[in-house]
Amino acid sequence: MSIFTKCYYLLALLHIARGSPLTLKSHISVSKRDNSFVWASVGDSWAAGVSYSPTQHTDYDDDKNGCHRWKDSYGPIMERNTTWTTGLQTFNFAACSGAILSNIVASSQGDNPPQMSLVGSPQMITYHAGGNNCGFGAVVSDCIYQPWGDFGPEYPDPSGKCAMQLADRNAYINRAGDGGLYQDEINTVVDLLNHPAVKDNKDFRLYILGYAHFFNLGANYCDDISFGALASVPLVGNAPKVSNRLRTDLNDGVERVNQILARVANDVGDPRVKFLDISPAFNGHRFCENNHNYKDQWYNADVWLWNFNTPADDPPADPALMDAWLDGNHFPDDTTLPNYPGGTPVGVEMQGGVVTDGSGGSTGPGPTWFQRPFHPKQGGTQAIADIVIAQALADKIPGVVGSSPPTTRTCDCNESGCSPESPACCANGTC
Repeated sequence: MSIFTKCYYLLALLHIARGSPLTLKSHISVSKRDNSFVWASVGDSWAAGVSYSPTQHTDYDDDKNGCHRWKDSYGPIMERNTTWTTGLQTFNFAACSGAILSNIVASSQGDNPPQMSLVGSPQMITYHAGGNNCGFGAVVSDCIYQPWGDFGPEYPDPSGKCAMQLADRNAYINRAGDGGLYQDEINTVVDLLNHPAVKDNKDFRLYILGYAHFFNLGANYCDDISFGALASVPLVGNAPKVSNRLRTDLNDGVERVNQILARVANDVGDPRVKFLDISPAFNGHRFCENNHNYKDQWYNADVWLWNFNTPADDPPADPALMDAWLDGNHFPDDTTLPNYPGGTPVGVEMQGGVVTDGSGGSTGPGPTWFQRPFHPKQGGTQAIADIVIAQALADKIPGVVGSSPPTTRTCDCNESGCSPESPACCANGTC
């Protein structure tokens, strides 16, 4: 149901909810509701994706509000799949690259309003948020790519910028109470559950999604390579090795975030909420898999995470383009990275593309493929879509194949607590 339709519907009900003399009581049957399955996606760039190529038409919505929503993120993949719902879908793609937790319910993010104001009256929401609060992008920038600057000794030397960045971010992840990830996440989820769009809907489901571990672990060829400097045109003063120690500690940070998200799903005490662990689905498809090689880290669809490479096909139809990038660091149009128009810095935060202060504002300048590394490719987003669909089917959410219809009880819009500001009653027809 579009926002314009909802507004018209609420205006039509306004005189009823206020006890107009035209009718003292009005009952709206669930059976008279729009029979589409309404659902939404909220979160950061792991939910929105990072649309990266206007020429390849990767945008979902013409980059509305600067959110870089990708047509092949898991939400749009689920929307295109007509086999898991009993009727039409109404998908509200509210997630926005660069979002921090406050952007889910409380505050706008640049031109994008609070995401819960965009979800409609959903039966299901996927929630994928917290990575930007944890500084995932700053860690990737300072530990993996180290663009243009002095980053000091390599990890784990404590005087290096990577080690200091990790220590700072780990302090936030591990902090108990106010100012830590757990408290920020649980506050956000509680606020979401109390939002009028879902508060009184007993059939609603919230799926809190974790993040995928980035790396395969163990001693292998990755110990001797860098994702930073490329061949003949160095990007940085350093070319930090993707050592097993660094890979292990980065994966550990992701795992601790996932454990906190799982705790939040349990601790809110609401049976409508579940945590979905997506990381196991990426087994065999991470960076540094033993059956892959150096070039596969940039160009191989079997690696489900983007590296820092040009937005060509994956792998390029012409292998010469891959060799040009990895061995000579040239774009297909012969523009080299250091003289990219405007000298766009690689230091734009990789996780969602916000500036590295993590402010959650505008997604920042520069081509969006700069912001794409360490986000899932289509193999990964398809796997995430499959996980969410399987859980929705298992939970038998009304409107999903195999489910029972919602309760056909009626709603009295003059009941205590029901008002035009409470669409869970007066728009949905359920109390």
